[in-house]
Amino acid sequence: MNKRRFNRISLLPITSLTINDKHYENVRLRSLSVTGVLVEGSFERSDISDKCVLEMKFTNEGFNLDLKLSARIIRITDEGVAFEFVYSDTESLILLETIILYNSDNPMEFAQEFPEEPPELFEK
Repeated sequence: MNKRRFNRISLLPITSLTINDKHYENVRLRSLSVTGVLVEGSFERSDISDKCVLEMKFTNEGFNLDLKLSARIIRITDEGVAFEFVYSDTESLILLETIILYNSDNPMEFAQEFPEEPPELFEK
């Protein structure tokens, strides 16, 4: 039974991850949604609720886009670490929504899942 609340796409941008001042290059994403992502592997000194930064680089036929998102760890499994995005601005949310819509098989289904407002923000 699939417990996911949101659809995912299998888009694999070049991604780096910083957790607790430890930086990881070229981490592998398993699935991406507007609310979060599963990253394969395990990461030193990481625990549930830890804050982190994911930097994703999307490239396609001369088109380059960098997206930097804050997130928090919500689950750690043998498959990897699940992160929930925490948006600091509406522009980042809209940009990720656009990337997901452009790369999905069923854009209308995905669009119905998008939140009207960004999720709660981390205190600065």
